[in-house]
Amino acid sequence: MRPLSRLPSTVALAGWFGFVLTSIILASNGAGSEIATLEFATADLTAAMAYAALLVWQAASAAAMAWALYCLHDTGRERRRFGEQLGLAGLFALAVHGGLGLVVGIDPVAAQSAGYWVMLVLAALALLFDRLVAVEEDAGDDKENFEAAVAVIAQSMARQTELYTDPSHRFPPRAR
Repeated sequence: MRPLSRLPSTVALAGWFGFVLTSIILASNGAGSEIATLEFATADLTAAMAYAALLVWQAASAAAMAWALYCLHDTGRERRRFGEQLGLAGLFALAVHGGLGLVVGIDPVAAQSAGYWVMLVLAALALLFDRLVAVEEDAGDDKENFEAAVAVIAQSMARQTELYTDPSHRFPPRAR
């Protein structure tokens, strides 16, 4: 694989990875003191558990995107395909996270903006674009295709020579 291949996917996944890590750090710092207090935990335990579950969900999607970035730049074809699928799964997890956060009402402000959803769609489109445009290189296939093409050309030249050579110009058969 060439260097800097799959650039749109790399930029999109790295950007979302950074965004998710930043939001996890900010959310855990801001809510850590509130969740740790006894009054908050006893007053609204369900909300605290839902908030913690959303943070874990974000951490899992960040880990999926990090692994997808690693797999996208691997040398194996199957590993790259797995990276594409894992990247799409991480973006889907962020979409589910944003939707659940809006329904429950404890999601950070970012998911309430239209830019969050537009950037999710653009990141998914970047992955799909790279999937369609990427050229998988395989040295074994290239050699086989080259040899097959040379054989077809040689057969065509022999047939052309036989068809278009004047019989008087042909060499007589050799006597044995």
